Amino acid sequence: MTLFARNFDHEREAEEAEARRLERARHTEEELQAAVALARAEGREEGRMQGMAEGQAAALQSLAARQTEALEALGPAISDLLSQAGAHRQALEAQSLDFALSLCERLIPELLRGHSRDRTAERVRRSLRLALGSSALRIHLAPTTLEALGPGIQAAAAARPDAPALHLLADPELDDGDMRAAWDNGQMEYSYERTCGQILDVLRRSRLVAIEEAPQTAPLTPPATKSAETKRATGVPPSDQSPPEEIQRHG
Repeated sequence: MTLFARNFDHEREAEEAEARRLERARHTEEELQAAVALARAEGREEGRMQGMAEGQAAALQSLAARQTEALEALGPAISDLLSQAGAHRQALEAQSLDFALSLCERLIPELLRGHSRDRTAERVRRSLRLALGSSALRIHLAPTTLEALGPGIQAAAAARPDAPALHLLADPELDDGDMRAAWDNGQMEYSYERTCGQILDVLRRSRLVAIEEAPQTAPLTPPATKSAETKRATGVPPSDQSPPEEIQRHG
């Protein structure tokens, strides 16, 4: 190549490129090994993280699948449990009514013997207050009740100067503890025995409703047997008991 055929610009660019290549390739063996080791470590860490993420995703997917299977398997069991809970509650309600009915059938005769006249005396005092301003107050009581309560009633009326003229009348048709009162603009009827009978009647009717609504499989206790003493105490069958325990009418 002659002097005039040479391209000095091209040669200079080639020399600069070679110099840059040699500059980049200027690494020791230790540096190359360290770079390789670092690249391997980074690759292993990246692979480990990727594997961990894939493993976690697979575990979550497996857990979700197992939960779905468990819910599908438990669904019928939960429904059965809820239905059984309702039946159990209804059975408990019926048994509670049984207990209340049995308890009342035992206690009501004692209440009639021990508190019937006391309750009647309260109603008589109430009629005295309601009849204030009337010209007369007529109170009908059973003969035994009148004998026991008459002096106290007369004393209570005498203690009030504004009390109406009091007429105490014995009525053989009334049971011990019953009373009827009448004054100018109203009247009152009361029977402690009938009130207790109404309580028993409500309990019996409620228990019949509970038995009808309870599932056939629910264990219900047999109805309590009404004792002869309770029948005598209530006087009449539950279906024949009159509804109001006390009647007041005012003109």
